[in-house]
Amino acid sequence: MGRPGHALVALLAAITLAACGDETEPEGYPEGSIASVLAADNRFDTLMGILEHDAPAVVVGSLASRDVDITFFAPTDQAFAALPDGPLDALLSDDRLLKAVLDHHAIRGAYSSAELKSRAREDGRLGTIAGALIELSLDDGVLRVDEATVIEVDIEAVNGVIHVVDAVLIPEFVHVFGPPSPTGQG
Repeated sequence: MGRPGHALVALLAAITLAACGDETEPEGYPEGSIASVLAADNRFDTLMGILEHDAPAVVVGSLASRDVDITFFAPTDQAFAALPDGPLDALLSDDRLLKAVLDHHAIRGAYSSAELKSRAREDGRLGTIAGALIELSLDDGVLRVDEATVIEVDIEAVNGVIHVVDAVLIPEFVHVFGPPSPTGQG
C-alpha cells in the first residue's frame, strides 16, 4: 500500500493516543490542539462541520492528537464558499476523496512561515500527508500554497502550527472539477 498506508497507521495510532489524553476543551478536543484552536475560531465553521460530521475519524484524530507535529493549512469559510456546489458535494459524498483533500492540507512536522518562505525560495515543494506535493511560492513576499494565498501565519498549537489559506487545496490526483484536460490544464 506504500506511503499512504503508513500514514494511515500513524494517524490511527495518533487517534488511540489522543483518546487516552485527559485534558480537553468544551468541544471535546485536547486543549491547545489544532482541532481545538480551529473549533474556537468562527472563521473555520465550515471546516469544523466537515471534520465533525463528514470526514473520516482518522483525519479529526490527527488534528486533535497531542502526539503528532503537523503543519495545517486551514481554509476559511469563504474558501469553502468559493467552491462550486458540484465538487463540494462530490467530496462530501466520498470519504476517500474527502480524506485525500483534507490530508492535502497537512504536512508532517511543524513549519513556521519563515521556514516555508525559505523553502519557497529553494525548491518550493513539500509532501503532504495525502502523498502529493504542494507548491510553495512567494508573491511580493506573500506566501502562496498551490493556488491559495496564506492570509494568516504561525497560529501555534500543541501539536503543530496552523497557517490560514484563502482557498481549498485540491491534490492533482483528485478530479472533482471534471477529468483533467489532455494538455494538463484545468
